[in-house]
Amino acid sequence: MILSSTAAIPVYHDLLAGRRQAVAWGVTGAMPYLLLQSPHPFLFIVDQNPELWGRRILGIPVRPPEHLAELDPEVTAVVITADFDRFGNAIAAQIAELGNHPAVRWMEPEMLSSLLGPIVPPSTEWLSGWPGPLNTAFWSDPVRFCSEALQRHARPPRVEFGVPPHACLWVGGLATGGAERQLVYLALGLRACGWRVTLVTQFPPGPAADNYVRRVDEAGVDRFEMPFPREFWGGMENGLLERHRPALECSAAFLRHVTHAVATSVETLDTLTPDLLVGFLDIGCMASGIAGLLTGVPHILMCGRSVNPTHFPELAPLCREPEMLPALYRLLLEHRSVRLANNSTAGAASYAEWIGMPAAGIGVVPNAVDLEALSQVPADAGIRWRARLNISPETPVIVGVFRLTEEKEPFVFLDVVERVHRHNPKVQALLVGDGPLRATLAERIRERGLSEVLRPLGRQADVFGILKAGDLLLQTSRMEGMPNVVMEAQALGLPVVATSVGGTRECLAPMLHDFTADAGDANALATHCLTLLASRERTELGKEAAAHIARKASIPAMTQRMLRAAGWPGPDTGSFEFTGV
Repeated sequence: MILSSTAAIPVYHDLLAGRRQAVAWGVTGAMPYLLLQSPHPFLFIVDQNPELWGRRILGIPVRPPEHLAELDPEVTAVVITADFDRFGNAIAAQIAELGNHPAVRWMEPEMLSSLLGPIVPPSTEWLSGWPGPLNTAFWSDPVRFCSEALQRHARPPRVEFGVPPHACLWVGGLATGGAERQLVYLALGLRACGWRVTLVTQFPPGPAADNYVRRVDEAGVDRFEMPFPREFWGGMENGLLERHRPALECSAAFLRHVTHAVATSVETLDTLTPDLLVGFLDIGCMASGIAGLLTGVPHILMCGRSVNPTHFPELAPLCREPEMLPALYRLLLEHRSVRLANNSTAGAASYAEWIGMPAAGIGVVPNAVDLEALSQVPADAGIRWRARLNISPETPVIVGVFRLTEEKEPFVFLDVVERVHRHNPKVQALLVGDGPLRATLAERIRERGLSEVLRPLGRQADVFGILKAGDLLLQTSRMEGMPNVVMEAQALGLPVVATSVGGTRECLAPMLHDFTADAGDANALATHCLTLLASRERTELGKEAAAHIARKASIPAMTQRMLRAAGWPGPDTGSFEFTGV
């Protein structure tokens, strides 16, 4: 029988006390990480695949299911390491036939800690061929263990740079997010400086990232996709464990997907030997920070999220306990070759407070805008979109571009449009974006009788053309870093009405600061929209904003700021001046 999490508690206590012996069921690609993060030993691993029988994984034998029948259910428990959703029922049926041993699902370390409290493993050397105390240290004080492991294994930074210099940019995968966009811009900027650039990812590009792939490929950026666990570990012999020991020890505080990211990054960077390593988002910061130190990368820059990750409860955890992540940031920043950057002063302050460090210690690198791509938007793109949507040239149009998620406040956007329309019935609004709140928003639009006023367009490829169809951009978020669309709208000559959250004011041209309001203040936002729509100076404001963005937010400017934030030596950049992007 497979026990629930609560019912499994006594079984886990028995395993930790040595009153029961454990058998794992199911070999997975991530098996080495599961074994290394287990607080108790396994007698053997059961698997249905005859080709695996007789092999050893990190010293633990793989055997057919029939061997379970030889064990007493009173002193044995099965830990299901296979994909439970796919195979759980079938495994339960087999266990019942073999002696009805109690069975529990394999639990992530943070789940075990929450259920069992402080964990003390019964053994420190149960993994054959593994002499170190990783298993015990993982549960006792993993951050301290990471620190000591880094002291043992970190290589001195290399002092000789390549000609041309080589940059590796680390991200989980190319997708349509803002961080990925800035990574692509940085890759283009560095290539324009004459650098060799490699994009390092964990996963294949997302379905909507074709444009990013085309841009980096055309610019001569190399792309390297790191292997998945099964491919990385191959036969899972003990020799591989010793080979990857530095990475595994230095990632003792992480959950297995981050541990894998660190281990594969070390192998990748050992081959690529970059002079500059830039990691994006928190998993990229951790993987590139640790792997960069283990491979002697001389300049490592961690680029965090728009605000610290406590603002994103939907994100998968990286560490066993939440407080371990800021402690690991502090640990990495103790090394002179590692620095941290954010795209806004507000974002830097958010990370600084969370990590427990001065905000001045975090570099601020504002986002860039692809001015070349914007210059290629056809002059009549807005006219054609209005014709396609049957909107006359005289109709005032408000545009919104954002994901339909809670932090973007789509219902506040609806409130503002309703108020504006009440005072100016000719106004129409276009909303570009998709997300989990799309159906609810559509229902509320119908309930308020605004179906002919506010048009949700879903995800669109030609966002710039739709922006040119508008008279102003409305942004209603309650949380932002440095919103790309706010900068792009200004670059296209579109005035912006926005909430003054995060780094939004930082990326607005000074002449538009008067058109900001507090988050959730629909009345003030509607008033600003009505003022701009009625203003004869609206077009001139748009032109001034476009000139401001062209001066401050180009890809070359962002690239140079990123190099300075990484501590790249100024004199060495002189021979790699921009030739154009």
